[in-house]
Amino acid sequence: MANSPKKAVALDFGLTRTNSLVDAGVNNAANPGLLYSSNSSAIGEHASLRWNTAAWLSLTGSLSNNNITNNGVGNFTKTTARDAQLGANFSLIRNLRVNYSYDLSDTGSASITPSTTTATGTTITPSTGIFVGGGANDGLGNPGNIIQTNYGASSYAGRSATHRINLDFQPRQGMQVGLNFDTSSSLGDYQYNSDRKDIGLNFGWQVSKRLQFNTSYAIQRVQYVNGQGGSTSNTILFAAQGHPFGGKLNVQMTWQMLRSNSGFNYSATGTTATIGASGLVDTSTALNSFSLRLDYPIAIRYALFVEGIGSASSGYQASAENDLKFGLDYLLTQSLKFSLGWQFQSHMYADRTLASSNYKASSLLAEVGLHF
Repeated sequence: MANSPKKAVALDFGLTRTNSLVDAGVNNAANPGLLYSSNSSAIGEHASLRWNTAAWLSLTGSLSNNNITNNGVGNFTKTTARDAQLGANFSLIRNLRVNYSYDLSDTGSASITPSTTTATGTTITPSTGIFVGGGANDGLGNPGNIIQTNYGASSYAGRSATHRINLDFQPRQGMQVGLNFDTSSSLGDYQYNSDRKDIGLNFGWQVSKRLQFNTSYAIQRVQYVNGQGGSTSNTILFAAQGHPFGGKLNVQMTWQMLRSNSGFNYSATGTTATIGASGLVDTSTALNSFSLRLDYPIAIRYALFVEGIGSASSGYQASAENDLKFGLDYLLTQSLKFSLGWQFQSHMYADRTLASSNYKASSLLAEVGLHF
C-alpha cells in the first residue's frame, strides 16, 4: 500500500452501545411536580470505505444502523435510525475538480406513554404521550430533542435525502472559481417537511500580495409541504481584504445584498398574524449590509482597530442596525487575541408597533477572539 498511494483502500468498522435514563419535570398549579420518565438504549453499527481507484478518481461511502428501544410504564417501543453517505471526487481535467455526494438519513422515531408522576404520588397518563427516539445526529441512545409543550413532549424526527455537486476550477495562479448545486427533500417533524434547491457561484482572486477579492452569488428555493409556504432568496456578496495602501494598515471590507420572496402559514403554530388571500403571511424582505474593519499594528503583539457594521432591511419587520467598535487588540497566541475597547449599537424598527424593541446602547468591550 505504501508504494501505491493512488490505489489505497481504507476500511473502518465499529459497534457501539449506549444507555440513557431521562427524567423531565414541570411544576405548575394544575400538575405540581409532574414528572416524565423514560429509559432509552441503542446498539449501533457503522462501516466506512475510502478507495482511491486512480490518480483522478476516489470513492467514499459509509453506512450506519442504530437500533433504539424506549421503555415507559407498561410500554415498550423500538425504532431504527439509519444513515448512508456516498461520495466521488473527479479530477480528469487539470485544475478542475468535481465532487459529488449523496446523503440519506432516517432519524427514526418511537412514541411511548411514559411514567408520569406528581409530587403527591398520583400517576397521570397524558393523552398525547411523549415522543422519544431518533437522535441519530445527537448521539445514539439519546432520546432526541425533547420539548415540553401544552401537548406533552415530542421529538423532531424525519427522513431526508440530499444530492450535492461541487465544481472547483483554478484558471490561473491565485484565482479560484467554484460552482455548487444542492437539492434535498425531507419528510417528518418540524423543519423536515420541505424541498430545497441551492445554487451558488464563487469567485476568488489574489490580485497581489497586498490585495484579495472574493465575490459570490447564491439562489435558494425552499418549499414546505402541506401548503405551509416557501421562499426564494437571492444573495450577492463582495469582499476585499489586504493592504491596499501599502505599509501596515490592514483593510477588510464586505458588502452583501439579500432579496427574499417568502410566505408562511402561521396557523399551524398558533401565531397571530395578518394573513393574505392565499392563507400565507408575506415574510418577504430586502436586506443590504456593509462592514469595514481597519487594523494598524503598533507593536509585535498590539494593534489598534476600528470596525463598523451597518444594515438596513425593508419588507417584513423592516429595520436598520448599526454597530461601531474601536479599541486595542493584544495577540495572546498566533490565533488567539484579547480585545479591549468601546462599542456603540443601535437597532430601530420601521414599524412603530415594534418601537418597544428598539434600542441604542454603548458599552465597554472586552472579549477573547479565535482566528483561523
